[in-house]
Amino acid sequence: AATRVTVDVFDISWSLRDLCFAPSLPFFDNYIIEKIFENITPCAIITPLDCFWEGSKLLGPDFPVTVPGLGSDVKWTNLNPQKILDNMRAFERYESVFPFSSFAAFMKRAGITTAYQEKPCLDPTDPLCPDSAPNKHSKQPPDVGAELTGGCYGFAGNYMHWPEDLVVGATTTNKTGHIVRAEALQSMVQLMGAKNMYEYWLD
Repeated sequence: AATRVTVDVFDISWSLRDLCFAPSLPFFDNYIIEKIFENITPCAIITPLDCFWEGSKLLGPDFPVTVPGLGSDVKWTNLNPQKILDNMRAFERYESVFPFSSFAAFMKRAGITTAYQEKPCLDPTDPLCPDSAPNKHSKQPPDVGAELTGGCYGFAGNYMHWPEDLVVGATTTNKTGHIVRAEALQSMVQLMGAKNMYEYWLD
């Protein structure tokens, strides 16, 4: 996939992950939590695939992350942030160790819930398609036009809404305004600006 391309410059290998803009997460004074967030935070990709579970496949990470309570094979294809939050409620009274209330408030503010786990699968026969996908058990392909109507949402719904005309083009709609045909689909990867990239790699 294009997101896995690497380029060698002066004997240093650069990947898209080294150059892309990644959403900012709050700082938590806890090494384990910080490391999990660092490894799981994806590049910001604007894509019509975000209307579907398959959008999670673009986010990686390349190497699965270990998340206490969820296991050692966590990727966006199987990550349910709401489940992490529910597991952390057991430590709610240990606010001095982990600021649970701040974390919960951040997730609510950003609109982070189940991420891709409750979105329809383009291919419901994919073994990785989650049981929580609305068409997993029926094995019926989704109405792609209906899903794309109104645009798509990334994993942080309140901050990541991709308007319809940003991800699909030259559409034909029915009387109710639902897309029945589109001539083009568009995906974009957001890169760091020159100043951001310099400061990021300065250390």
